[in-house]
Amino acid sequence: MNTESKSITRASCCSWGGVVFAGAFMLMVASAQAQTMYVAAAVSGNVYTYTTNGTRSTYASNISAPSGLAFDRAGNLFVSDETGDAIYKFTPAGVRTTFASNLYYPDGLAFNSAGDLFEADYGSKNIYKYTPGGMRTTFATNGALGLAFNSAGDLFDATIDGTIYQYTPAGVVSNFASGLGGLFALAFNNAGDLVTLDIGSGNVYDITPAGMVSTFATNYSNARGFAFDSAGDLFVADYGSNSIYEITPGGVVSTFATNIETPTAIAFQPTPPLLSIAMTATNTILITWPAPSTGYVLEQSPELGSAHRIYATNRVSVVDGTNEVVVTPGTNNMFYLLANP
Repeated sequence: MNTESKSITRASCCSWGGVVFAGAFMLMVASAQAQTMYVAAAVSGNVYTYTTNGTRSTYASNISAPSGLAFDRAGNLFVSDETGDAIYKFTPAGVRTTFASNLYYPDGLAFNSAGDLFEADYGSKNIYKYTPGGMRTTFATNGALGLAFNSAGDLFDATIDGTIYQYTPAGVVSNFASGLGGLFALAFNNAGDLVTLDIGSGNVYDITPAGMVSTFATNYSNARGFAFDSAGDLFVADYGSNSIYEITPGGVVSTFATNIETPTAIAFQPTPPLLSIAMTATNTILITWPAPSTGYVLEQSPELGSAHRIYATNRVSVVDGTNEVVVTPGTNNMFYLLANP
């Protein structure tokens, strides 16, 4: 089977990767987009943006004490205001509205794949769930600070008493890790390990899906929040030094930014995951993209660029931090799209 490779310019919503089985033609996406970093600065009340080369701009201001950041799949930024007891929503154009109010020290924010926002309301010890329309329900009560979802849709909750709880989408709770110090932040790396920040010891811990704990970094007792970029580097907001540090997967530390007025949270503007398609040695088609890719689903269409797309029903497996789908070539054309509907 002869193949030809090409690239496509990606829209902000999706990434294409298609195979025309009848024409013996392979199409692959081969480019990536740079991510913009967003940083909450509690003392100044600003949210800053940083380009990949460290250039800073002020994105939003006049927030009492921004403490949590999260993007929905449409690219809207949500900011929790710890002393203003509110959550603000910023459209991609920067238009600000109040999404929720009358809270009690809101902190960590996280979205599930359905587009619901989860908020760690530290003052009330509740985890609140908000529909995209803003309807609120109480999901759990455990004194949450940091929140993160894994690729299976389970919610993980970091608490100040050193325990991490795991909730299934149905709300069934279990103890994922305990005996740690005061935990502020949670994030999943590209391998699917949960990373957490212990302000008591100053350690950043790496916890495998099986619950094995190891120390990834040390001396961050004055840190408050962190986030991974798409390359797998960890960025840590350190309020003691008013700096952001970058840590590679190999543990190499560098200073990314300084002179920030008490950084408390970091979030990266989401970019479409890279979808790749390749022929295997057994003449099947392997479709892959990074895991987790919250909010994105695999769609298929008999025509490239067609508006008549449907969900691909192929079973998705997660292998070493990568979503995989194996397709048996057929006689008809079929293109695949990773989209956030």
